[in-house]
Amino acid sequence: NLLEKRYLNGHINKYYEWIFSNLENSLLIIKIKMIFSFVSQKISIKDIADICCANIDEVAFSLSRMYPLIVSDEDLYYVFHNDVRLYLRGLIKSNSNFEKYSMSIKESISGNSHLKKYLYDIVFGLFSNLEDKEHLINLFDPHYIINSVEYNLSVNKLIDQYKIIADSLVDKGDITYIDKLSVASSTIFQYINCIRWNEKESV
Repeated sequence: NLLEKRYLNGHINKYYEWIFSNLENSLLIIKIKMIFSFVSQKISIKDIADICCANIDEVAFSLSRMYPLIVSDEDLYYVFHNDVRLYLRGLIKSNSNFEKYSMSIKESISGNSHLKKYLYDIVFGLFSNLEDKEHLINLFDPHYIINSVEYNLSVNKLIDQYKIIADSLVDKGDITYIDKLSVASSTIFQYINCIRWNEKESV
């Protein structure tokens, strides 16, 4: 996967490592790092603040200290290069409270209808990196699959996510969640059939 490989040279790597190493390890900074490790779209400062349960001024100050690694297009923020995202993933996964903070972010997103689109990139990404896959399996339920249509998530993306879950369980030799995986697989299959039926009806 090209998005899982780092391409910047060592000097640039040292530069952004230096920027992040000079930030205090506050809960807000940690959660911002977690968000930008997996968010797949530009994200507003208000959404960041809501996810982190922080005020906008605090978030704005923290983001300004991450420039130019996290940049903005007016009020929308994003990482300037995929290598930064991969570096942040390494940082957050080494945090002993990674699971606890991941659950906190999930609760903030699940509890706000405006934020639920981030279940499909931020939360899925965080949960797929947890050692315990139970949270990921429980996330990827029929409601998650069916509701993805509201956020224009492609069927191919859902299938890719299903493969990530299945592969991670196969690698561990874990068959504990085979029933839930079967339900998810059936739901995706039915979802695809509905799309095909609607396409035929619209012809």
